[in-house]
Amino acid sequence: MGFNPATFLKNLDRIITSGGFKKSIEVPLHSVCLFSDSSPLTTTTSTNPGFAAIETYFPVLTWAAGKVVKAGITFAIPDDYDASDDYLRIKIKACMAGATDTTTALDATVYADDAASTDLDPTISADLSSTLAWVEINCDSQDLEPGDVIAIGLFPETHATDAVEVYAIKIEYKSDLVYYTASSR
Repeated sequence: MGFNPATFLKNLDRIITSGGFKKSIEVPLHSVCLFSDSSPLTTTTSTNPGFAAIETYFPVLTWAAGKVVKAGITFAIPDDYDASDDYLRIKIKACMAGATDTTTALDATVYADDAASTDLDPTISADLSSTLAWVEINCDSQDLEPGDVIAIGLFPETHATDAVEVYAIKIEYKSDLVYYTASSR
């Protein structure tokens, strides 16, 4: 009789009891666009967020001092998303370019495709500092399902003096070992 992967995964269904496994997906910085009209970002940051090379050759997504325009990310909830746990975090490795604006945080508006007019109003984790660190935007418990598409409008809070620099973005979620919806397996 031999090993049958389809039967193996189906049998695993009996031992998966929520809780999920944490997974993360990197969001390439150059996939970020202007949230208002989806236009590509450029290296001109006088009016909108854009791209810059800092630390000699390190590309970042940046907002110049005083700019709070939203940058956009579209993300499809993966098929293995554990909807029973409903854990989704947007993690951003970021900092302030200086130490003057000490109460600036990254915030976001998040819209799901089934309720495009209602902001899910995620929770932000911490203010930025001049030290590079991971901050997160918590989108837990929003009744997201595998296959939903979310539109994320990422923006810094008021920052009059220092630029905001984003080095990396990733989406962290809890996954089932197999697709959440049994009919999709």
